[in-house]
Amino acid sequence: MILDTGATLTTVPHAVALLIGCDPTKASRRIEIMTASSVEVASLIVIPTIQALGKTLKRVEAVCHDLPAVSSVVGLLGLSFLKHFDLHLNFQSGTFELRC
Repeated sequence: MILDTGATLTTVPHAVALLIGCDPTKASRRIEIMTASSVEVASLIVIPTIQALGKTLKRVEAVCHDLPAVSSVVGLLGLSFLKHFDLHLNFQSGTFELRC
């Protein structure tokens, strides 16, 4: 996954959603998302537990969407995860820090 401060929601592919016990076909909500090339409808799921960047959160909203196959990115770590922390980005040094 990549850190995406421009993404409102964390994004996981269908296969990953199924592996963690979230069936996107049974999602109670579907939302429109804007991709680089179009507007698409995707399932909104709740990830029971997510561990990333040394942090653990429960019940994180995420959109279930497969990114293009040519991309080396599997998913996006968006604001639905990041908003729970104090994030410091330093573009000049190429570093970031995530604090509770």
